[in-house]
This record gives sequence, C-alpha cells and structure tokens, in this order.
Amino acid sequence: MNSHVSQLWAKSGLQSLICLILASFAGLGFWTLETQVQVFSFGDSLFDAQFFPRIVLGLIVVTALLCCVARIKKTDEPIGPFSGWIMAFVLLHFLE
Repeated sequence: MNSHVSQLWAKSGLQSLICLILASFAGLGFWTLETQVQVFSFGDSLFDAQFFPRIVLGLIVVTALLCCVARIKKTDEPIGPFSGWIMAFVLLHFLE
C-alpha cells in the first residue's frame, strides 16, 4: 500500500494538485453553505436561497474529483522539490 501511494505521489503533478485543491475548497464551501443560517426562503422547501450555490459547488466537487480520477493513470509534469518552490515564493516576495 505504501509503495502504491508513493508511486501515485511521484506521478502527481501540478494539474492533479490543482484538481485536489479545487475539490477541497469547493467541498469546504459546500460545508460552510450548509452550516449557514437561512435568512429567507422563497416559500418552497426545495428552492431556497442556497439552492443554486449548492448545485454549483456540488458540480465543482464532482468535476474536480472526476478529473483527479481520470488523471491517475497519466503522468503529470512533476511539481519539483519543495525547496525550489520555497525559493520561488521568496523571490516573488522580494520582487514585490
């Protein structure tokens, strides 16, 4: 199991990382939408003010997860070492 995870991590690249981040943030938005207090409704229990955002966030989560599943067999461009990303963020910070 550990070797499978390490092989999957080695094949993962920027596109897979973006899909996972998008799915996690949309899932977080979906969760916060469900925990909000309903201020008003349109009188019907199905179509409230959170109906369309709920549909859109659900579609984003499903689409991002399907993209991740579809990319499991493909090899992405590697993200690179973590130290390289730190140096890139430091350089971008100094360029501001």
